[in-house]
Amino acid sequence: MKLPTVYDSRITDRFEEETKFSLVDNLFLACYAGSLTYGTAELDNLNDIDMYAVVIPPKDRLLGLHEFDNIEFSVDNIDIKIYSLKRYIELLLKNNPNILQTLWSRDEDYMYRSVAFKRLITDYRKDLTTQKLISSLIGYSTQQLKRVTNLSTNDGAKRKELITKYGYDTKMAYHLIRLLRMANEVIETGQLIIYRDSDADELMEIKHGEWAYQKLMDTANGLLERVISKRDAAKLLDSPDEFLLNQFLIDTTMNHLLHSYYNGHLNFDPNSVNFNERIHHHFN
Repeated sequence: MKLPTVYDSRITDRFEEETKFSLVDNLFLACYAGSLTYGTAELDNLNDIDMYAVVIPPKDRLLGLHEFDNIEFSVDNIDIKIYSLKRYIELLLKNNPNILQTLWSRDEDYMYRSVAFKRLITDYRKDLTTQKLISSLIGYSTQQLKRVTNLSTNDGAKRKELITKYGYDTKMAYHLIRLLRMANEVIETGQLIIYRDSDADELMEIKHGEWAYQKLMDTANGLLERVISKRDAAKLLDSPDEFLLNQFLIDTTMNHLLHSYYNGHLNFDPNSVNFNERIHHHFN
């Protein structure tokens, strides 16, 4: 099955219509997300395709009154979220699990990687994966354990149907087990393992409602207890280094603006030039 990419005109045209600047000319990163990257997608019955992209906005949407932060939209069966580099770095600093996963995907799950993004992986990925991620996953899992069987007035028809049929929300349960296993792997290895080649079959069993409720709860509670008991022994920083990431943001943005001015492209090394000297040389 040939998948659509971020270069699909349905995406690029919609983005430019909404933001008034080019997606392709300002790309920092574009990748797939969701079940495609977990190894749990049913390709013969793929209802939606999830994507993330990150852009460095042009100067008027970066420095002007109408600063670009993020946008999300759907076109046909494609759901895409697009962030400014500044917003992306802010979410990385918070160790947002969905955003942090963009640093740990397989090569084939990326549609575009700028040289600056590759530097982000090689220089910062390990130190960006911190105890803040473990705290986020514990908080999420604790909430989902309470909600997996409980209905509220805000729940949609699909969730109500799943709970009525299986006794629990199978989609939520599958993500719950996946994330708890990933949390344990981060504690043990320091790596965020996105593609689930070791347990994809089990995760699909949960998604299809093949696990008894008690088995699900015993497994989830056991995994959560293991995360909580082992987290302090993990060789992880408490939180990402905000100073370094802020400097990366500044340097990368400045370089992009300089390259845009000279009608260049985004394949640059953010540490390869002295920005102050170049700016002084050009404008003086």
